[in-house]
Amino acid sequence: MSDEDFDLPTDFPTNIDINNSKPKSPAMPFLKKVMNALNLISYIVVLSTYLIATYSNIGINNLSDEELLNKHPTLLTPNYKSTKFIWGVIFFSQGVFAVAQLWVIRCRDHILLVEGIGPMYILASFAQLIWYVSFAYGMLITSFVFLFGVFVCAVGLLARQ
Repeated sequence: MSDEDFDLPTDFPTNIDINNSKPKSPAMPFLKKVMNALNLISYIVVLSTYLIATYSNIGINNLSDEELLNKHPTLLTPNYKSTKFIWGVIFFSQGVFAVAQLWVIRCRDHILLVEGIGPMYILASFAQLIWYVSFAYGMLITSFVFLFGVFVCAVGLLARQ
């Protein structure tokens, strides 16, 4: 197979320098590396919190993940196994993003990552962490505010694309 066999668009910019008239800031590569590292760190913190809540004996607020789920039953609350599967898919997807944006050269320099993501993933991770902990402590209004914050960050990510 040759490159001609694939009809891929070639007019997408793949690096930061989209304005040829502006010189690149010398601090830009450093800031990009910092943002990439912060994305990875925020993923690790949120994943660690989930793993502690799900698989440790103490959980968060001395409640296991299953006990938290059973504490607030609603018509929309999935069963525990479904919840673990859903969060598994979410964290796997976030993990692929966190690794790719840091180590895959084609991804880390792509314009959608550099300018499209910006600080929104870090903010979404922070909101997700506070939402989960506040929910575990029964602070339902606070957890709603931060869950809404996760939604706002997700919409912000979509809008930046």
